[in-house]
Amino acid sequence: MSFDADGLPTSVLAAPEPRPLTSLVQTGGPQLCAEVRGASAAAGTAVQIGVCNGGTSQQWSLGNDGTVHAMGGCLTEGGTANAASVTLEACNGSGAQKWQPGSAPGSLANLASGLCLADPAGSTSAGTQLIIWTCQDDTSQNWAGASAGTLPVATAVLPLALDRGTLPTVASPGDVNSPDGSPDANPDLYAVSPTGQYREYPGKAAVNGIAQFTGSTVLGNLDRPADRWNLTDTADEFNGSAALSLHAPAAFVTDTARGTVLGLDGTTGYADTGAPAALTGETASMTVSAWVKLRNLTANSTFVSQSDTAGQANGFQLYYSATAHAWAFNRANDDGTTGSFSAVYGPSTGSNSAQTTTWTHLTGVYDGAGKTLSLYVNGHLAATGAYTGSDWNAGGNLQIGRRLYQGAYGEYANAAISDVELYPSSLTPEGVAALDNQPPVPIRLS
Repeated sequence: MSFDADGLPTSVLAAPEPRPLTSLVQTGGPQLCAEVRGASAAAGTAVQIGVCNGGTSQQWSLGNDGTVHAMGGCLTEGGTANAASVTLEACNGSGAQKWQPGSAPGSLANLASGLCLADPAGSTSAGTQLIIWTCQDDTSQNWAGASAGTLPVATAVLPLALDRGTLPTVASPGDVNSPDGSPDANPDLYAVSPTGQYREYPGKAAVNGIAQFTGSTVLGNLDRPADRWNLTDTADEFNGSAALSLHAPAAFVTDTARGTVLGLDGTTGYADTGAPAALTGETASMTVSAWVKLRNLTANSTFVSQSDTAGQANGFQLYYSATAHAWAFNRANDDGTTGSFSAVYGPSTGSNSAQTTTWTHLTGVYDGAGKTLSLYVNGHLAATGAYTGSDWNAGGNLQIGRRLYQGAYGEYANAAISDVELYPSSLTPEGVAALDNQPPVPIRLS
């Protein structure tokens, strides 16, 4: 692989093609393969014999640097004497992880010990851990699947342990950074975990045409909503089963600043889903956000809430309080008709106070660990307070434009609403600030 002055590749390595290491110890029954125990990518996991199934834990790539890879780790001998166990470890380039074809067909010899990968005593019992043993022409050391077979061809592999389960998304935009922060003509690698952790591997000089990288650095988290209703139509961008139903006189209208939005007139119009969209239990963190533009300040207007199943209360409410003359975020303290709730309110004066004809971005954050509510206005923290209620979950529909209180719906929004988002976590202040965009983006770094 070679790179131009900007660190972009001028040639591309072919991706390794993982293949099974198939044993010959059992020819009269199901074939046996070398596999990572329990399909676990954790360092120190045993490599064992198992019935061949084509699974990820049985797929191995032989690198032309002598390493043998599976699930983001490297095949490693645990010593240099006969019967030393074999495990999967983080790739480190040591001699214990260097292998080459042995003198016998289908055998793999370790460069450090000179011993071969072996199925102890030719065991046919699934779960038997593999070892190293004096090299010999024996079925217990043949991993080619045939008496005269050959091992998979060694190919170029990157010197990184990136397992698909931990880091399913990996990409390189070329030369973006270096250990000292400036471009250095070496390509950099970026990976994202299933939980949204964003990790950078700065590049360094290639060795024998193979890209090299320094240790990784966690840059932050990509916060992706579980649900997002643009409100240009009824669709949920991230959850196909959570489309909205519109109830007259709710209608999509055109706004000069935001284009198509949901228009509500404060009478009976609203939109709802056919199922709950957020967990609202006492320990269940969540975040809700919306762009809103009030039409008047004389009555309460609810922008987003989620009802219970008993028709008595809502689990949360993002709204305008006419009494406080302020934006507000609350949670009902119990699933009943007591009317008790915990709430936080925004400022009643100043540029972030409630006003008409102006688009405002509101974010309500509930932290289940600390049992606190926080309200952000235009990306700025406006208030934080404690949740003092009981542990209950609202399992009813998500509502846009009304709330459920003491057994009755009301506080219909007299407002335009756009871009409602729900997150199954409590966003950090940086994450909330990143939401305050116009137009908004679906994936953000915090």
